[in-house]
Amino acid sequence: MPVLEEAIDDETYAALDWISLVGEEGDGSVPWSLTTKFYQRARELEEEGQPLRSKAMQVLGGAISMHLRHPSHAPFGPVFQSSEGRSMSMEDLGQHDVALLARAAHEAPTPWLKARFADLSVTADGRIPPDWRLGRLAVDAYLDYVGSVFGTEHAIRGLDELQRSLVLLWVYAKKDPALWERYWTVILDEIPHSIENNWPGLAFRLCDEAINRNRHACEAILPQIEAKAAALDADNPQEAARWHAQAYRLNQRLGKSKEANASLMAQGEAMARAAELAAEQQPLIAPVHMIEAISILRKAKAAPSRIQDLRDRLATYERASLDHFGHFSAKTDVSGWVKWIDEQIAAPDFFSALLRAAYRAGQWLNLEEIEERVRQQYSQHPLSSMFTTTHVNADGVVVAQRPPLDLNDPASVRLHATSSAHQIDIPMRSSVMVSHVVNTLHSQYQPSFHAVKEIVEASPITPPGQVDTLARGLFAGFIDDWLAVSVYLIPAVEPFVRAQLKRIGAHTTGMNEDGTQHEKTLGEMLAMPEAELFFGRNLVFELHVLLTDTEGFNLRNSYCHGLMTDRELQNAGIMSLWWTIWRMILFPWHNHPAVLATK
Repeated sequence: MPVLEEAIDDETYAALDWISLVGEEGDGSVPWSLTTKFYQRARELEEEGQPLRSKAMQVLGGAISMHLRHPSHAPFGPVFQSSEGRSMSMEDLGQHDVALLARAAHEAPTPWLKARFADLSVTADGRIPPDWRLGRLAVDAYLDYVGSVFGTEHAIRGLDELQRSLVLLWVYAKKDPALWERYWTVILDEIPHSIENNWPGLAFRLCDEAINRNRHACEAILPQIEAKAAALDADNPQEAARWHAQAYRLNQRLGKSKEANASLMAQGEAMARAAELAAEQQPLIAPVHMIEAISILRKAKAAPSRIQDLRDRLATYERASLDHFGHFSAKTDVSGWVKWIDEQIAAPDFFSALLRAAYRAGQWLNLEEIEERVRQQYSQHPLSSMFTTTHVNADGVVVAQRPPLDLNDPASVRLHATSSAHQIDIPMRSSVMVSHVVNTLHSQYQPSFHAVKEIVEASPITPPGQVDTLARGLFAGFIDDWLAVSVYLIPAVEPFVRAQLKRIGAHTTGMNEDGTQHEKTLGEMLAMPEAELFFGRNLVFELHVLLTDTEGFNLRNSYCHGLMTDRELQNAGIMSLWWTIWRMILFPWHNHPAVLATK
């Protein structure tokens, strides 16, 4: 909603005297401090009975406060957001707000303010054709500001403004070669300065701009990047690898395939040396570095003998890393939970007790609740999710990596929810609820194999031809034979899911390029829209956590590829899978009186 509901006339604008508030803070170094001064003056004007001037001050202060981001459609956003609201954003500016900013842009005393006001006014206005003179004013002012900070200790402050100005330059001054030359002179002068001061964050982003916009700039930058990489090779190979990676990109942009491959080779060798150093000082990191080195050198088509040598070292590093893992444990009082479980499953016969164990003692994982828990944990402990997490198997082999949490990416939140369910929900369910249910049902009812088979056979959910397999696996749980549960039930889930999808008319086959068909894997079937439609979002998530996801137990893939020992097959995931399959088999009776009974 616009702030100003009417235009600011000349007399009101002159009375604002906003330039007197700017002082030294107008250089963009502390925008929120300057914003505070404008907001304070706005409150004073409101108290003095000057609402129009107060709102004008709010517009100017809000424009100063905005956070510069890079999407061309909305480059300015609020500097903060909370449950109570947010600060001003570009979307809040109306016609009269834009007119005020355009006027202030021409009179702004500093390049930063001039660029900010001009850019905001011409961008928020959105008229076609745009105000070309105001756009050009923004481009010139941005260049003046960037030129004033580049080459100083505050050079990084000009990076966002530079990237934004290059977007505007292409729109409002692309036919001005002199201005284009001035911009790239400023950029190229900053490259050696940032290299000398070891500011890769600045140098690399300037490289990005050169790669995207100016081939000749790439030619000037490349030898400087290569020299920096070579200087770092001996003492800091991991950092050298980053500079070699930039040299590779620049060579590619210039069409120098041979030189690009040499840079890639140098990057891989630098990572291999980084792995060697890490093996002595940080053994847990060494395998990760070596895996990256091998991947890069394969891409560079290194000699097979060299790759094999590095793979041998990787195996050594992986075995050594196991000695440095620690174990953590905590005690939890679950007596109240166990008592509640006893109350829920108490029944006069085995079938009724089994139904209650499946549908009263617990529920499938709740994806929405777990994702919300992930978000809350991040808000309380942000550092815990800001780094990449590496997973290794019993041999120390790196089998998965989880990137840092990105709350704006649903896939990232889902990945961290999977990990959370694997580490918290499933182990708690298995060690307490499933374990207690198994012991109680077995001790009180002594179920036979034939009793279990009768229930499995009677269920319309059971796939034809799978009765014995499922019955043997489910019965094995009652006699605490979790190895047998694994052998029978893990391979049975895939045909189970396939049968249900076929039942609703879904196609469970895929087409090969040669015209033949293949049956989809469990992971592919669970990814089908029909799977979520039939099984529900939470059950599909649970099956992913238990069977197919590397952030979960990954039982199906690990077992079927022979990657789990007999001992590893007896885990919380197997116990939870046993209970989950019982819930699926018993679904036709989920509204049975034994389940709905109040006592």
